[in-house]
Amino acid sequence: MDIGQNIKTYRKNKGLSLTKVAELTGYSVSFLSQIERNIANPSINSLKKISDVLGIQLAYFFNDQENGQTDEKQYVVRTYNRKKLANQESKVEMYLLSPNLNNKIELILIIAQPGGKSGDYYRHKGEECGFVIKGSLCLDLGGQSFDLDEGDAIQFNCDTPHKWKNKGLDVSVSLWAITPPSY
Repeated sequence: MDIGQNIKTYRKNKGLSLTKVAELTGYSVSFLSQIERNIANPSINSLKKISDVLGIQLAYFFNDQENGQTDEKQYVVRTYNRKKLANQESKVEMYLLSPNLNNKIELILIIAQPGGKSGDYYRHKGEECGFVIKGSLCLDLGGQSFDLDEGDAIQFNCDTPHKWKNKGLDVSVSLWAITPPSY
């Protein structure tokens, strides 16, 4: 998987220069060039900002550009074939569990080490529903905090600014359904 090349391909297909993408994202041309050459290791928030400017879903950067899918790959995501949405150096690992983003819902697994967080407030169209499988997670919805423990679930409208953090001492594992797909 070549995330940088995928970003470059989508940027060029949109007819945008690095300078224009830099202007629209607030990132430097140098940083964007390093991302496209796989020298820089951008955060998910950085990639999301770039995908928003390009008008595409974030997960498209992670596509392997396969020539067609087998029947199974249209429906099943095997453990070894999950698309990772966060880099290994962060305190958070995010995996796309949906086989594609062409349907009306996406499923994401989030594994957050103590102190791991989503970043700044984020808002988008749709709804989210989350379930804490292990550990705990603090979800902030527009300034109102909800401490979720193992077995707890939450649902909310995504146009409410939201972010989360693992404030606990143990790893947090949670499952999130988002409609429509936003990555």
